[in-house]
Amino acid sequence: MVLNNDGGKKKPLKKAKAQKADEDDDQIAYKQKMKADQAAMKKAAAGMKKK
Repeated sequence: MVLNNDGGKKKPLKKAKAQKADEDDDQIAYKQKMKADQAAMKKAAAGMKKK
């Protein structure tokens, strides 16, 4: 009698981890600007709620 491990749930194959692309200075500056804009919007929204 041959036993195998076919029963139960099959595990999905693991994907290879994607390498982060090297970002140039323009992309880094854009991300920092977007974070600053979001922080300013949150602060303004909080100020509007107080009134």
